[in-house]
Amino acid sequence: MKIDAAGVDAQRMVDLAVDPVSGELGVPDADTDADTPGWWTEGVTPGEQGVSVLVAHFDTRHGRR
Repeated sequence: MKIDAAGVDAQRMVDLAVDPVSGELGVPDADTDADTPGWWTEGVTPGEQGVSVLVAHFDTRHGRR
């Protein structure tokens, strides 16, 4: 997935959902998906018209990504 306006050039995206109990949006796992952005699957596919939410790690306990 490449989104020039957001600076994203990823081979894959992690599907993210809102936790029904806490109401918080999930995030990519810092240990297994720290280099992979995620997107909120209830929004539109990134690049289409409408609201799309992308989530990614700037840094982790392993350092900046």
